[in-house]
Amino acid sequence: MDILQNELIAHCIEFMSSKEVIVPFLQEKGLRASNSMSYKQLASLIATDQQNISIDNITQLLRAHWEPSNIDAHIAVLCSGKINGHNWHGARPSMLHLSIQERVREFCNGIISIDDYLRIGEDIIKHEYFMVAAHDICESSIIKNIPSVIPPIGNKSVTDFVFDGVPYDLKVSSLPDNWKAKAGKMTINEKKQLALELYEGADSDRMRKQAEKCKNNWGLNRMYYLVSDQTKWESNPKELITYLIAEIQKPENKFNITVHGYTLQICFVEH
Repeated sequence: MDILQNELIAHCIEFMSSKEVIVPFLQEKGLRASNSMSYKQLASLIATDQQNISIDNITQLLRAHWEPSNIDAHIAVLCSGKINGHNWHGARPSMLHLSIQERVREFCNGIISIDDYLRIGEDIIKHEYFMVAAHDICESSIIKNIPSVIPPIGNKSVTDFVFDGVPYDLKVSSLPDNWKAKAGKMTINEKKQLALELYEGADSDRMRKQAEKCKNNWGLNRMYYLVSDQTKWESNPKELITYLIAEIQKPENKFNITVHGYTLQICFVEH
């Protein structure tokens, strides 16, 4: 069996499967798998298998047990107007608790009113929903519309799905202001430049730890979907989804970049 395919099968087992599904499957293939084994140990069993398991087997298995997000429910909320005004208001997502504490102190110091504080909190909650919904709509739509995509069914950590044989972490966000004029018409070099900017300032130790989690730096790969006009998520999300599905399948939107000495695989779509 091809070494890279073997490694990809092992990656899917370790980072994208559930024991309830993968252990019986491996046992049926004659491997000595058990629920007491770690996911890493289960993945290592593939090294002993030379012909019984293919990437097609894994694709069919995980797709059969995958459950999509409720895309229609998310779209209904996005189009309802109920999350209009979603905004981080300068809050830091990775330190949201401290960010909210700062707003409380701004109220106490007379910088904002209590009504301002409560409204900011509501906008942040709306924005959190918006970000989750946009990501999950894109992830589920990609998996549903492209039969070869391998989805996660459990133990999800570094990979949202495998597309064209490449594990990706999907990032759905806004196109930076200084790039919005180029939305939908970037050259390959411009896409590479922006992808590097998005990784700019990344901590090399953090990247090393992420890379060590899986082979081939797969934990560092990114699929970016950057939308210049975020209101389109609330007015015409289906058009954004259709555009994404078409664009990720174009070879010119896939390329490699090097960051801190790591070669990363990127799939990049801007709208």
